[in-house]
Amino acid sequence: VTDANVMLGKLQPDFFPAIFGPGQDEPLDVETVRAKFAALAAEIGDGRSPETVAEGFVTIAVENMANAIKKISVQRGYDVTEYLLNCFGGAGGQHACLVADALGMEAVLIHPFSGLLSAYGIGLSSVFASRQQALLKPLAEESRTEIGNLIAILRKAVIAELAAQGIGEDTVATKPVLHIRYDGTDTTLPVNFEADSIFQARRDFEIAHKA
Repeated sequence: VTDANVMLGKLQPDFFPAIFGPGQDEPLDVETVRAKFAALAAEIGDGRSPETVAEGFVTIAVENMANAIKKISVQRGYDVTEYLLNCFGGAGGQHACLVADALGMEAVLIHPFSGLLSAYGIGLSSVFASRQQALLKPLAEESRTEIGNLIAILRKAVIAELAAQGIGEDTVATKPVLHIRYDGTDTTLPVNFEADSIFQARRDFEIAHKA
């Protein structure tokens, strides 16, 4: 898609960082992009120009992004035409207006630092590690010791992974979660087990199952 935007003149190589090539220090190669799209247009052989071929790639990318937005909005009952499209990420501004058009949205918000929001977000995010292990046992008091032992093993593995990233154990918080299901069924529901209470876990599972 980056190449297609270069071909269409939507990306200006002079204003794009030199981050390509084996050493990640080379600029966008406009001539190579043009040559490749010309070759692709010739291979297709239906008279389309290289620019038209590039436009096709962008159109597909826009439709994919629009469909992803529909999946988390329209399919949940939201009318996206009543909202504005808030874009972020390094490439957000390249396609925001086309995506909005595809969704029937009339306004787009592009923050001045939208290209930094992804990096800023990951910089603020907590470091996270998880472990899972199957344990097919009845949710009863006689299973408490085995559940506790397995949680201790998984916690030790998580602590070790975070320690390898320079994070001290005294700064780590853990949260044990049981994935519980009724006997004879396949669907599990996650239940917080921080209280270390079989009774509480059973009650929370039954409430979640009825919800």
